[in-house]
Amino acid sequence: HQAVRHVRICIRDNGVRQVPRQRELFFLATGLLTGCDAPEPAPPASDEATEATEATEATTPDAPAAPSADIARGEHLVRVACADCHTPRSSADPYQLDQTRYLTGGNAFPGPFGTVHSTDLIQTQSWTDAQRDKALQEGISPDGTMHLVMPWHHFRALASSDQAAIWAYINSLPSRSPAEIPPDELAEPAELRERVPPLANIEGDLDTRTLWHDHLMPNAQEAVEVARRTETPPSEASAVGDYLFDVVLGCASCHGQGLEGGHPPFFAPDLKLDGTLTGWTEADLRVALRDGLRPNGVPTAPTMPSGALAYGALSDAEINAVFSTIQARSTPAEAP
Repeated sequence: HQAVRHVRICIRDNGVRQVPRQRELFFLATGLLTGCDAPEPAPPASDEATEATEATEATTPDAPAAPSADIARGEHLVRVACADCHTPRSSADPYQLDQTRYLTGGNAFPGPFGTVHSTDLIQTQSWTDAQRDKALQEGISPDGTMHLVMPWHHFRALASSDQAAIWAYINSLPSRSPAEIPPDELAEPAELRERVPPLANIEGDLDTRTLWHDHLMPNAQEAVEVARRTETPPSEASAVGDYLFDVVLGCASCHGQGLEGGHPPFFAPDLKLDGTLTGWTEADLRVALRDGLRPNGVPTAPTMPSGALAYGALSDAEINAVFSTIQARSTPAEAP
């Protein structure tokens, strides 16, 4: 267990050191700009020049660079919600992420449906806004591929400003050639129906992707239907934990909004403080998220994202908010 702890701490530390430097560069640029002297006022323009300028502004769409704050917010969201699945594991150590291939996809995800692989997010730089929105909110790529472990259900409720920040950050990264991603290996539809009883009675000659994507996941992730998309993320203390738990981190997708557990694709355990998490404190949750270890020293499940390029990137305040949500939902509601 100590060896695993050492490996996961190395992942966390290395992740912090090797984060792309776009955010620092933008802050530097901002500092330089705010430190400049005000320019000399320009002489008043002629009426003809003013009319020409107004006409140009009316017909030329604005294409401003994303503010540094948006890129910084996007980097944080990508680290906690995307990087663990979309950054390949090291060939030398499966517990460590290969940060030379940051966000280039290719991680394998086995399940009742077979084995699928994560997408190269760097290549989404060439997608249109509509294509990106469809992938994030419906789990469907521009070529029509349905993604079977993409947590699109809870991203439907991602605040509009947070979604824009994610794309701003990805756009700020250096482009690169597409990664070589192994082809998915899908089970036959009959096999999937046999393995997952709720699918046995679905009518129609449907392929494996459609069965899982359209007929299982929506029913298994009802929590996201409760949340409504807003323009900006919540700021009230009581709502921040719910937003993180249900939407950004997608804890409810696997563990249930009521913490009951058992949801596909990984059929995770419950998260109740009088159940699987009996005796856990906020400090225990922090260690689990950052180092991938339970209070008894046993590693968390491989499907549980931990470390600096995953839930370990959460701030102390965010972890406190998530723990508060777990506390509130672990307490049985009083009868009316």
